[in-house]
Amino acid sequence: MPSKKMSKVTLHDVARVAGVSRGAAGKVLNNCTGSIRVGKEARERIKKAAKELGYRGNMAAAMLAGKKSPLVGVMIDSHSSFRRMKLLAELERAATRRNLRLMISWTHDNIEQMRTNRREMESFGVRGLICLAHDYYEFKDDVIELFATDCSNVVFLEEPFFPGSSFVVSSNEDAMTGLCGYLKSIGRRRIALLHGSLQWHSEREQERVFKSALIRNGMVFDPEMVQYLEIEGDPMQKSRNTLRDFILTQRPDAVIADDAPSLLCLQKAVYNTGIKIPEDIVLCGCNNDPLFGLFSPPVISLAPRYTEIAEALLDAVEADMPGCQAVIKARFSAPQAVEKIDVPEVLTV
Repeated sequence: MPSKKMSKVTLHDVARVAGVSRGAAGKVLNNCTGSIRVGKEARERIKKAAKELGYRGNMAAAMLAGKKSPLVGVMIDSHSSFRRMKLLAELERAATRRNLRLMISWTHDNIEQMRTNRREMESFGVRGLICLAHDYYEFKDDVIELFATDCSNVVFLEEPFFPGSSFVVSSNEDAMTGLCGYLKSIGRRRIALLHGSLQWHSEREQERVFKSALIRNGMVFDPEMVQYLEIEGDPMQKSRNTLRDFILTQRPDAVIADDAPSLLCLQKAVYNTGIKIPEDIVLCGCNNDPLFGLFSPPVISLAPRYTEIAEALLDAVEADMPGCQAVIKARFSAPQAVEKIDVPEVLTV
């Protein structure tokens, strides 16, 4: 004889076993918002009862009841550097603290895929979207077409190419000014910037910030001291190319770069020429990659404040309003012992 089909466990069942109201159980298990306050002990009873009864939450039902979804979509470039990966990790931590969950969409230079990913995430009822993949300068028109007509539920990191959106700005202009000022204080005058592909709006902005930092320190900006740093392909070969075509021709006495793996390879290539670090050339970073600490000597880096950026992005999702929601400024802390070094006009190789 077939066994009797077990009835589905409801939220009411969990509330009854835990000795709380149905609303309290829903707040804990379905991440519902509202004015109901649930103490720590009651939360534990609710979770224990749900586990014992085998309760499965129903997010769709909660949304139909007017509750906000706990899901937040994140659109990120699959070729992103350490900076974006670190920010994604901080977003996950910040979302967990708020009882939110991230739904992540990966893409790279593919507007159609971005359009599909956005549509799919919205079909799951996400509370909002955080877009970390929109600054493709060469796809500017496509990005505008994708978002400009309807960006009411999207928050961008950095201001996009069109007005009326909600965004958070991360600025390293003051921090870069501090770094260049520190380098000047220890006798560095030929400061160089190694940047990524200019198809990225962020890389174009980095060049602008570098120029501004030099001028604010009373130094002259020389376009010849800005060089594209290749990051794809054999990293050691790319570094040897940078050494041959830039370091040994322009003779910088300080180099600023965002990408730690490439800078590490460049350091090795420089050592093989007999150029001394930091006596002849100082290496500096921008994204606070822990890998910089493994350099010998360790690389000085700007601190972008990823935790604060993540919190600001989630705050913007909750605020649901257009315009700049926050400006998070990176920090620079000079080494405690600042020793001026006499740098020769021409490096000996």
